[in-house]
Amino acid sequence: MHKLSIDSHDNTIDYIVEEIQDTSEENTPEHNPHEEEFYQGLYALHDDDLAKAKKIFSNVLEHADRFNPAYYTYLSFVGLLEVILLKSNGGLQRCYDAIQGCSNDAELYFNLAYAEHLLENRRRCVVAIEKCLKYNPRHAYAPRFQTCIGIRKKDDKKRNTRTKKTLGKLFRKKKNKQDRETCERIFKDNVSTKLDLYMEEVIKRT
Repeated sequence: MHKLSIDSHDNTIDYIVEEIQDTSEENTPEHNPHEEEFYQGLYALHDDDLAKAKKIFSNVLEHADRFNPAYYTYLSFVGLLEVILLKSNGGLQRCYDAIQGCSNDAELYFNLAYAEHLLENRRRCVVAIEKCLKYNPRHAYAPRFQTCIGIRKKDDKKRNTRTKKTLGKLFRKKKNKQDRETCERIFKDNVSTKLDLYMEEVIKRT
């Protein structure tokens, strides 16, 4: 096991949930039996119903086939919800375990970057978002996320004078709060896009 080494879419989303319910009985060869439930979890996550999202993702993970690549997506979201709700290192470990099982999935690295950001592990967050871009250079939201978190310069700790240090702390505290809010919006935008793309697939099926 890999060890740790170091919100304009409301109407669309409502329609997605209706379509999920309408298509829940589909049984085609390509049909993923847990797909609809997973997207209900994404809807709950986007709607800030975190406890419901965690419950749905956990249930999907429990019943998913470990040999299905989607299993690692479910695992990643369970871990991420544990980080969001509990600031859990165990949840972070799940995010890493998901990557161990599917190491070339850019979305898993995006989730990991957000989890590391929430736990204020800046360096590992930067590494994770770089990996996301490595496996999907055209990722719609990773560049924005990367811009938000920035890269800490090596000489940051060399600034002197007590006044500068005090002002620096106040500035960083304010900036960190703004960064958290910005990264949350970017993460939610990514979830919204997933829901939009799923809606397109639902429409194609009907």
